[in-house]
Amino acid sequence: MLGVLERFYSATCGMKKKEEFETMNSSMNGWSGLPLILALVTLLILQLLIGKWLWNNFLVKAVTVVNPLKSAIDVLALSLLAKLILG
Repeated sequence: MLGVLERFYSATCGMKKKEEFETMNSSMNGWSGLPLILALVTLLILQLLIGKWLWNNFLVKAVTVVNPLKSAIDVLALSLLAKLILG
């Protein structure tokens, strides 16, 4: 999904990566990280919105001790906590 969004933003912004071999000492020759950053931000926003919707509409109904989330920031905090605990 990240690759698809990165290619989309690269095409939209008019930036294309050159398909050539580069040595370790050569520079990135005009490549910008903007499409990658835009793709990451898009994925984060989708995760927050869909995560909140799934939590409030399905998990709250299925598990009685779970309370609804008030904001998408709660989903971000829960995903960071899960990544810290689970590794």
